[in-house]
Amino acid sequence: GDKQPLINSTKNITGHSIGASGAIEVAVTAYSIKNSRIHGNESGDAIDGLNVARKTTDVEIKYALTTSYGFGGHNGGLLIGSCD
Repeated sequence: GDKQPLINSTKNITGHSIGASGAIEVAVTAYSIKNSRIHGNESGDAIDGLNVARKTTDVEIKYALTTSYGFGGHNGGLLIGSCD
């Protein structure tokens, strides 16, 4: 529905950059917040019920969550927000 956050992924654009993946994702997320724009995904079928951004969309973003799931359970997540 309208209350679900937009979901997207950088991996289908950048590929897997091993240890740098999380840093790249945070940079893209910060850029998205600053420019009020979320990039689209063309990575095939999404799980039913997820609000996946299919096209690049202009949208106000106050907060964004970026998560990274690494090899061997090395996982991390950051919630970042606009300074405005």
